[in-house]
Amino acid sequence: MLLGTAAAALVAVWLATRRRAKELSEWAVGSRSFGAAMVFVLFAGENFTTFTLLGGAGWAYDKGVAAAYTWCYTPLACVVSYWYLPKIWRYAKKQRAVSQSDYLRLRYDSKALGVLVTLVGVVAMTPYLALQLKGLAIIAHEASHQQIPIAAGVIAGAALVAVYSVLGGLRGAALTSIVKDIAVVIVVLGVGVWLPYHLYGGPGPITRIVAEQHPEHMVLGPERGYGPAWFITTVLLCGLSAHMWPHLFASFFSARSEASLRRTLAAAPLYTVALATTLTIGFAALVTLAPLGKGNEDLAFLRLVAAAAPDPVLGFAGAAGLLTALVPGSVLATTIATSLTRDGYANLRPDASEPELARAAKWLLPIVVAAAAVFALSGGQTIVGLLLAGYSIVAQALPAVVGSVLPRNPFTLEGVVAGLVVGTVMATAAPFVGIDWRHCKAFLPEQLAEVNVGLVALMVNLLVAGLVSLWTRKPRPAAAG
Repeated sequence: MLLGTAAAALVAVWLATRRRAKELSEWAVGSRSFGAAMVFVLFAGENFTTFTLLGGAGWAYDKGVAAAYTWCYTPLACVVSYWYLPKIWRYAKKQRAVSQSDYLRLRYDSKALGVLVTLVGVVAMTPYLALQLKGLAIIAHEASHQQIPIAAGVIAGAALVAVYSVLGGLRGAALTSIVKDIAVVIVVLGVGVWLPYHLYGGPGPITRIVAEQHPEHMVLGPERGYGPAWFITTVLLCGLSAHMWPHLFASFFSARSEASLRRTLAAAPLYTVALATTLTIGFAALVTLAPLGKGNEDLAFLRLVAAAAPDPVLGFAGAAGLLTALVPGSVLATTIATSLTRDGYANLRPDASEPELARAAKWLLPIVVAAAAVFALSGGQTIVGLLLAGYSIVAQALPAVVGSVLPRNPFTLEGVVAGLVVGTVMATAAPFVGIDWRHCKAFLPEQLAEVNVGLVALMVNLLVAGLVSLWTRKPRPAAAG
């Protein structure tokens, strides 16, 4: 079923887009021609990823109710973005911007800022793309009853994403999202609702069993590092930065009008209903399966389906899971390649035509996917761990983006660059050098020791941007008297 789904997706995207995508604006943002329904399914496609099927349930299995953060921040993100994203769309359409870095380069009139934002975006999106490849490999491994090795799954998945992305661009991903979203809703709601009743008579009995056998899973426990302060700051960080992902800018720029974009943002929180079932799925796996072992939490969802459902159900879940990796993986790869083309290749070839830029982006894309595959093969983090690391990095673009839509931008170009550099370095270095506020409990209050490091990096970013802006802002000329 996995091979059939992959082949069908490739054939469908080729048939649907073979006469298009000759220019970069068509390949990258669908010529800004998508109505509210298409933008909605594309946006949902970026939210219903392998994280939805694997990461959420895996975290509920391992961390308990702390996994509820995953369906708390989307409504906050949509409320905030409903105000500023249409303004960004309006400017981007007028100036023909096709990426986040493109928009900020034009808004601040700085090629250097465009290049810097591209680099930051690549640093953040590469782990996110690796997340999709890792999830795809896990799905292939489990749906084949462990016959397909993880490494082979990553390599095959990378090849599939590269071919699919080059053929279809953003329009291909949007068209496949329609089928993918229906399949994911069926799987998540079906497994999340049917299995609890099939195994234990409903989510209530499962919750009571977890409370009896694993009481630590039912509380936000500071001793485990995931207390209330961590939960609140993580929801705040993800809510503020959820729409700072560069690949989401491509989705938003594809809208036909501001009204289409606003309708998408108003309806998007409905998708969190499906995410809520992942908590029950994780709990069901916890009390049903033998211990998975440290580092294998992401297997919880598919192992539960394999143990409690017929093989055709596992095959359907695997096919839906393949699409949850293919669609967002394609948009991520397309966005990275587009940004590198606009702020790299285009600077080297300023006279390049739109078709030439599109060809350059398509040549860059397989290299991007290969780099993400190497990251996926060498990384040991869980899916949620990779995602949270990415959120910490993309959040650093928030001051530059939000400042650009204010009536009077409080930040100068120098301030934005300084804050972005400091915040990104801090957020990027944290996972690698072991920065963890929990190590500071000896001299910090326990609540402060749990604060999400990414939010701290954003606060430092804002402080640096504000101070440098005060120092570099040119005084207004005195009024003629």
